[in-house]
Amino acid sequence: MRRLREGVHPALTDEGGVLLDEHTGTWTLLTPTAASAFTTLLAAPDLDTAATRFACLHRIDPDVAGRDLRAVDRRLREDGLLTTGPDRPPTTTDRLRKWWRRRRTS
Repeated sequence: MRRLREGVHPALTDEGGVLLDEHTGTWTLLTPTAASAFTTLLAAPDLDTAATRFACLHRIDPDVAGRDLRAVDRRLREDGLLTTGPDRPPTTTDRLRKWWRRRRTS
């Protein structure tokens, strides 16, 4: 399963989107099609399922969809934004970032 590397934050809109890498401070711009491919890749358990979903969504040939998704996947991996594996468990840092959400009991 694909997921964003820790420290990468997406901001997606109908006009595309951006990925912020907080470790490097760089933004990666996504076209509307690349943003759609990105969300499909993250939601699917594997590349074949993602290609089928992407082909149905955009009414294109599954082979073309697979090729396009592999290109987006390869580029995001090369840029260090996307990784595979299980979701990581929350860290102490994650818990500390959410201190403001805690309810105080007095």
